[in-house]
Amino acid sequence: MDIKLSISWKIILVAIGGLAVLLGIAFAGSEYYTAQSSFCGTNCHTMDEQWQAWKNSKHYQENNADQMEAGCVDCHEHGTLKAKFVGLRHLAAYLVDPKAPIPKSPVVQDETCLVSGCHAKEEFQDKEIRYTENVTFKHTAHFEQEALEGQTLTCDSCHIKHTAEKHFEVPQEICFLCHFKKNEYNEGAAECALCHTVPTKSLQQQKSADDPDEKPITHQTLEEASVSCRGCHLQHIKQEGDINRESCRGCHNASEILAKWEDKGLMHDKHVAARQADCFDCHRTDRHKAKHDSLDVVRADCVLCHIDQHRLQKQLLLGEEREDVSGVPGLMRAVSTNCKGCHIDKEHKKGSPVMQGSGKACVGCHTPQHEQMLEDWRESILKEIKFVKEVEEEARRVLETAPGGVPDEALTEAKVLFDEGLENLHIVEHGNGVHNKKYSLMLLDAALTRFEEIVDLLGVGQ
Repeated sequence: MDIKLSISWKIILVAIGGLAVLLGIAFAGSEYYTAQSSFCGTNCHTMDEQWQAWKNSKHYQENNADQMEAGCVDCHEHGTLKAKFVGLRHLAAYLVDPKAPIPKSPVVQDETCLVSGCHAKEEFQDKEIRYTENVTFKHTAHFEQEALEGQTLTCDSCHIKHTAEKHFEVPQEICFLCHFKKNEYNEGAAECALCHTVPTKSLQQQKSADDPDEKPITHQTLEEASVSCRGCHLQHIKQEGDINRESCRGCHNASEILAKWEDKGLMHDKHVAARQADCFDCHRTDRHKAKHDSLDVVRADCVLCHIDQHRLQKQLLLGEEREDVSGVPGLMRAVSTNCKGCHIDKEHKKGSPVMQGSGKACVGCHTPQHEQMLEDWRESILKEIKFVKEVEEEARRVLETAPGGVPDEALTEAKVLFDEGLENLHIVEHGNGVHNKKYSLMLLDAALTRFEEIVDLLGVGQ
């Protein structure tokens, strides 16, 4: 009986051992089979586009005989328990609904790229790479620099799948977004020379390159003479890379999450560092056009000549609190009336049509008697401006002719008072006080007080 029992256990153990071997072989075989790029491309219904794009890339050996083939699992996360469960989740989703979209997070860790035999960092970081005919760059600057609100750049910060034809690429829009967003023209990360080599070709088409009489004008000579790039290359950059807030709703619907969209550090931590989104899932794209009509853009852009135009008019309409002047918004602020609501008359000045304010606009909302109101306000404010300017001239004369015995502290204080008064006067005079009559009169009164204080401070006439 004991012998029979012993034999039975041996048979069971042998069977278990054989089963374990078979399972091990099956697991190893499945691991090998599912690790092949062909498995991803020919068996996964969501990977056909990626599969075809990879076969057209340099990572596919038939396209680059000198390079080892880099397959799917060589670059993407693989071999981990997490990756296996992700695959099972995708399979379950497909079995439930073959048409259901399957989420994909094509993360490529830097360690899989920057290794010997692939893109060894020490071998290519200082290599000059020609991105376009006119643009070259080196990876070194991108390795050393922290961009994106303090986030460290990774390979797939720039190398992404942007179009169906390429498995991954570096679209120009990514360069534009990082280099141009919030940077001034030709300054900092937007400096032209960071990407563009300064051309040496003469810019004078009428001159021969061999003309010994005069030094040719080139981009280099202009740079040496500190001639601004903006003088010729204007509006090549159009900054539009702000966040499109509505795109957040494509992934999030909780109001407490959407309320945090302006926290740049948090947004980049959760999306960029965590590799949960590409730049253009959130950002609009900046534009950098090589050619355009260099005259029309200047002619149509008021800001080029009129810096912060109509700033004073806006300041009057807002009527914000200033030192010694209470805040008094314009009468039409409560109903959000803008410039076009009152500027309805077209007049021609120096050959160009200009929209002028008109009392007729008041009649449309109020009564016929209001048409004269605008002219009455204008006359009243001009009268006050004239009086304040007379006192200003007196204060200026007092400052310029102050006797030598006046203490330096008194002169310094008087100059501060004069500047404060002059600023209030200029707001009303050049911003056109009719935009906010009550506030304008308060500003003029504050200016008058400053000028009178100067006369008293310096003891003139005492």
